[in-house]
Amino acid sequence: MCMDHYNNDTTFRCYYFTFLTEAMSCAKFSIWFLCILFHSHYSYGRHFTNDWAVQLNGGDDMAKQLADEMGYYNLGQIRGFPNVYLLRKKEHPSRSKREAKQLNKILNEDPRVLWAEQQEIRVRDKRNLRLVGRNGDFYVNRFNDQLWPKEWYLHNSRSENEITRSMNVIPVWDMGYTGRGVVLSVMDDGLEWNHTDLIRNYDSRASWDSNDNDPDPFPRYDDVDSNKHGTRCAGVIAMIENNLKCGVGIAYNSKIGAIRMLDGPITDVIEGLSIAFNIDYIDIFTASWGPTDDGKTVDGPKTLASKALEKGAIIGRNGRGVIYIWASGNGGFFDNCNCDGYVSSIYTLSIGSVSYAGKRLFYSEKCSSTIATTYSSGYIGKNKICATDLHDKCTNQHSGTSASAPMAAGIIALVLEANPYLTWRDIHHIIVWTTDVMPLLENKGWKMNSIGLMYNSQFGFGLLNAEAMVKTAVKWEYLPQKTTCDVNAEVSFPVPISSNKSAVIIFQTDGCRDTWNEVNYLEHVQVCLSIDYTVRGALDLYLVSPSGTETILLTRRPKDKAIEGFKNWKFLTVHLWGESPTGLWKLVIRDMVIF
Repeated sequence: MCMDHYNNDTTFRCYYFTFLTEAMSCAKFSIWFLCILFHSHYSYGRHFTNDWAVQLNGGDDMAKQLADEMGYYNLGQIRGFPNVYLLRKKEHPSRSKREAKQLNKILNEDPRVLWAEQQEIRVRDKRNLRLVGRNGDFYVNRFNDQLWPKEWYLHNSRSENEITRSMNVIPVWDMGYTGRGVVLSVMDDGLEWNHTDLIRNYDSRASWDSNDNDPDPFPRYDDVDSNKHGTRCAGVIAMIENNLKCGVGIAYNSKIGAIRMLDGPITDVIEGLSIAFNIDYIDIFTASWGPTDDGKTVDGPKTLASKALEKGAIIGRNGRGVIYIWASGNGGFFDNCNCDGYVSSIYTLSIGSVSYAGKRLFYSEKCSSTIATTYSSGYIGKNKICATDLHDKCTNQHSGTSASAPMAAGIIALVLEANPYLTWRDIHHIIVWTTDVMPLLENKGWKMNSIGLMYNSQFGFGLLNAEAMVKTAVKWEYLPQKTTCDVNAEVSFPVPISSNKSAVIIFQTDGCRDTWNEVNYLEHVQVCLSIDYTVRGALDLYLVSPSGTETILLTRRPKDKAIEGFKNWKFLTVHLWGESPTGLWKLVIRDMVIF
């Protein structure tokens, strides 16, 4: 188990287990104390490029020498990653369905090379929905912007005999906080930065085009406006107030930039460059995309993207840490967002969606890594989200968790204006302690952990409350430094699993007591598993803390028929926030297959 810790107030990060199974009529698990990583080299539908990311022991001269000797073009050092170079193999297909195993082997065995990875095209989907709806007509006479009356999620309103609760943004504006001095960047398909309702707030220093490798993130136009997503997300955050155009952004005096990275082949290099761009200047990144939400994909950040997230959180914002916000996903009942490695990273804030009436939305995924919720929509005939659109137009049709993530980004911008010295972990804590549970309590699935925090796999700790967050931020006592404690569960025995039966693994920890990284209070808990199993989607995973709190790490995914299981996969839960790690833990694995 590895635990993230801050002196006596601590993060519990991950337990390491390995599950090796045999494909039998009654599958068996063997549990070991080490975490074994299995590499999968080829599967149908994958596409590899002729580019390699290579980290060397030396600098530019060594990179040139290596490239010349082995027949590569040296495309230069990858910005933001010291001694990591992008090499392009000469006379090699630019796109292939098979990994170049021999070239990987030769590069990785060279004494000058620390590691080398062939770049693979990654599938990344935008988390918006394409449904037609209509908006309520409640009017609040505060701004003259044409869509302001329809921004129901910012002002309490009544529509169709149902009361819509807001996220208490207006009281924060009345306190004088509108996002001034805070810089955000939308990682997406580009930004129409000359839009009438955005241009005042556009910040070129927070912008880059990772697809075309230039500083202009302007979107590529086509007949169906397929690259409108980023412009819509940016509008939710930073639409200009009182200009008779579109609506009002949540942080309407913030600075907004964009990283164009979804309009072209997406590789680990593209993602790493985007996530790590200008991290000492940008305060908040928001991402409304991820692996395909099809209920059968298990995917996440690779080497450079993982390093970029950690780098941004640890050294970004001059050591306070960049705030990374991620849409939890639109896979609905058939998916679980803990199978998305961006959402299940401790360095990101996973944000889910709830309807205007405080009800679960059909597309919003469940998982134990979602920390909080904002409004969105998707039901035909119900209220949706207002935003800027391509060609200097406006829209009231933005939806999905794609709308929820930028809402959270705008609210956190208000919080950072109130207290710019907050760290990324301070922001996580403020969210946990201030979310509003009451508007969502009619939904099923609410539980309470041992210190009294209400949590739900659908909504995290509740609805973001901008007023409570800002008031807490201005008097916040900063957290001590985080440290990490690694603990291994030393067990080894076969565990039979069959339909409607459970495998239970019990282990104990003292949280590294009496060491420099002693753990007393939990933040994030990550369980790292390698499981070989005949039907991956049949598995449920539960973790029970020493205090008796049960958190669901994974729910069944009926569409996932994969036989490869999980390979060193980290399942995240935030449900145990504030509890003690000391004592007996229980991990429950069930095969509840009913396909």
